[in-house]
Amino acid sequence: MAAMDLLAPQVGELFGGSLREDNYEKLKGKMPPTGDLSWYLDLRRYGNVPTGGYGMGFE
Repeated sequence: MAAMDLLAPQVGELFGGSLREDNYEKLKGKMPPTGDLSWYLDLRRYGNVPTGGYGMGFE
């Protein structure tokens, strides 16, 4: 995963974004031993496209 944040002095975070991990082997190695998340791994096993997101806001 790659992530970034834009921080402003005396304001805080203005903008943040990330690209999510889509490598099957990396995800499989980092999965917690509890819970059934095999359905999630199956989504990545047979092909996947990179996904990402961002958010922007002011308080």
